[in-house]
Amino acid sequence: MTKEKKQSISILQYFNSLSLRWKMNFIGVLIIIMFSSILFMKILPLLEAGKLEERRGKLKAVVNSVVSLMDFYEKQVRKEAWKEDPSMPKTIEDAKKIVIRNLREMRYDKTEYFFILDGKGTMVMHPLRPEDQGKNMLEEKDPNGNDIFKDMVIDSQRDSDTFVSFIWKSKYSPDIFESQTTYSKYYWPWDWVVSSGVYTQDIIESMEQIRYRSAAYVIITTLIAMGLLVFFIHNYLNVPLRKIVDAITEINKDNLEYRIKPLFLDELGQISNQFNTMVINRKKNEEDKIRIERAHLETLKVLNSSLEQKVVERTAELSETLNKVQELKSQQDGDYFLTTLITNPLMQNRNTHQNIKIDFLIEQKKDFEFKNKKYRIGGDICISGNLNFKGVPYTMFFNGDAMGKSMQGAGGALVIGSVVNSIMARSAANKKVLTNTPEEWLYDSFHEMQRVLESFDGSMFISCIIGLVNDSTGLLHYINAEHPFTILFRDNVASFIEDEIDAHKLGFPLNDLKRISTFQLLKDDVIICGSDGRDDLVLEHSTFDTNRKINEDDTLILKVVENSKGDLEKIFHQLQEIGDLSDDLSFVRIEYLSEPQLIQTVRTNFNQTNGSIEPMIKQLIKDKKYLVALQHLESTGHKNDIMHLYYKILCLNKLHRNSEALEYLEQADEELKNDILALKLLAKIYFDLGDYENSNFYLSQLKTLVPNDSKILGLYDKVQYKLKQFGAA
Repeated sequence: MTKEKKQSISILQYFNSLSLRWKMNFIGVLIIIMFSSILFMKILPLLEAGKLEERRGKLKAVVNSVVSLMDFYEKQVRKEAWKEDPSMPKTIEDAKKIVIRNLREMRYDKTEYFFILDGKGTMVMHPLRPEDQGKNMLEEKDPNGNDIFKDMVIDSQRDSDTFVSFIWKSKYSPDIFESQTTYSKYYWPWDWVVSSGVYTQDIIESMEQIRYRSAAYVIITTLIAMGLLVFFIHNYLNVPLRKIVDAITEINKDNLEYRIKPLFLDELGQISNQFNTMVINRKKNEEDKIRIERAHLETLKVLNSSLEQKVVERTAELSETLNKVQELKSQQDGDYFLTTLITNPLMQNRNTHQNIKIDFLIEQKKDFEFKNKKYRIGGDICISGNLNFKGVPYTMFFNGDAMGKSMQGAGGALVIGSVVNSIMARSAANKKVLTNTPEEWLYDSFHEMQRVLESFDGSMFISCIIGLVNDSTGLLHYINAEHPFTILFRDNVASFIEDEIDAHKLGFPLNDLKRISTFQLLKDDVIICGSDGRDDLVLEHSTFDTNRKINEDDTLILKVVENSKGDLEKIFHQLQEIGDLSDDLSFVRIEYLSEPQLIQTVRTNFNQTNGSIEPMIKQLIKDKKYLVALQHLESTGHKNDIMHLYYKILCLNKLHRNSEALEYLEQADEELKNDILALKLLAKIYFDLGDYENSNFYLSQLKTLVPNDSKILGLYDKVQYKLKQFGAA
């Protein structure tokens, strides 16, 4: 705190400590000071300025009349008026002589006169100083060293007319100097400066007298006002207030017989009457209180005789209630424990294939204690195992999140875990070789799980991802049933491999499977599936935990995966650092460890000049065999063909090799850059790379070219959300 601020606080504290009388006196003095300041600093200066302006106006008028006379003679000479009127001058010199002769004898206001200088400062005529006639007056100064005639000559020629103030000999005594104001006007046809001055000393002296009288009036008025103010404050404010203060003091001493005798009928008189009423009411309340306390004492005497027995009875009742609560709590924890005994064996990582490494991380939200041991229970579940389709090994994984908290969620996990393990037991028992395709197995498994959960009539829903990975080729088939999007961690970059779900939650009525998605894995690719606990982080808590701030950025998990290098334990710890978990959390991590053995496709030999591989490439892309299609595109000619470039870029994008795809797009011809399909690819690639500015640029062009494309509009909305999000940050 600064020194000035401390001083202002101390002054305010001092003012607050003053009595009401001194505060009122201070305000009265302050009002008088403000009035006096306005009088002496505003009103009197305006009065003085008005008088000076009035005298200047008169001075200007008489000088202008002389200039008008000179102008009259000038015109008469030019018109040769002397021919008709012999009294008119024939030449300019004659006219000047007439004017000089008239002005030398002319006086106004009895003593005021005119004098004339030429444009060089030489005195042409001065009625009181004839000895200066013909003398240059530019260097003459007044006793204060101010130029007199120099300012008249120079300023009047520049501005046509001017006022000059200086000290000049008094008209009453040559030994006394007084303030004078001179008005000068330059008449250029004759090169004359006509001037006349008036004394302003009388105005200054009269204003001094007015100031002295005003000061005396203010002092007298202040003394009278202060006397009246002190009288009224003392008699009409201080005395009544003192009586009220004395009365309060007596009441604090419990003297309820004290009364105030009002002196006046004003507000203080009303306060006195109200105070007396309050004292009467308080006295009555005290009497009632004493009477009630006596009655309570009598009642307590009666109750005390049986109080001890009632305390014993109530204590016994409370003890019995607490025992029942504890018994119920133990039963509930026992139910939780039995449920975990059933569900935990269902969550097994049974993958044994060397090409694929699978890890689980399960952190259930609800914790409980049973037999002095701590356990957790929840609705998240992870399962993996191995299958054989027509001699081809596949790895199955399942990640599910049952609706509901604690027991309800655990019940859902128990049901879906039982169903999935039952399906796996049928499909993999005794090293069974399945004759159907992976797609057919996923299709049948989805509908079997759906039928079981649908039988609960809407009381059980489960979001999940179930998938199969070809151990040799790395081709992934999977179904996303309204589960958070699957994450691909490739080359230290995390991204989602889908942008829409394949079906609604299991148990949802009329739940049709829209598709079975596929994705080609490369060596060292990591796929991470996780429940929505990864997104539902509590970022901030309020005092009563009613206005929690929940994370709404579903791409936050991508940054966490990148920072954690795809390690589940590090992902879990980073999520805990960002916020508190508000739901069950589970992850399934699938790492593909070997080089994929590409599916060999029989190609028809075609003529290098006339043949085309476009139909075959289209079919491979339609079958989502992007790596095979890219291999054919790399091995064939026509690398500069427009469609060849387009398909290559499309395959690279689908394989999440966006940096390579962007290089091809930037090297492409202008024809490809202006193509709608290429623009769509550019916008999508820039979005996947996190370059939302460039993505927005190409989407804006596409909105103009194809304004009703729903996919373009959907991606545009996502880009706008990202730009707004990063702009706010």
